[in-house]
Amino acid sequence: MRLRNQNKRLTKREREIVGLMLEGYSNAGLQKKLGCVRGTITTHISLLYKKLGICNRAGLIKKALELGIYTLNKDVDIEAAREG
Repeated sequence: MRLRNQNKRLTKREREIVGLMLEGYSNAGLQKKLGCVRGTITTHISLLYKKLGICNRAGLIKKALELGIYTLNKDVDIEAAREG
């Protein structure tokens, strides 16, 4: 997936977190990747959900695609990614 900077509602950090969540990072994974404590990750996610009017990761994927925050990268080999 590729980040698009069109959506001005989200901060750079929020877009980064959305991207990582769309890549499948768990909260613990986000914590490690970003070097944040658990509470910070939870706060970021709660604020993202509130801003986007969603309540879970499935809603995040749908909303991110609807708003054009992210687009599918057509160069990705889906089968290779699954085997990955």
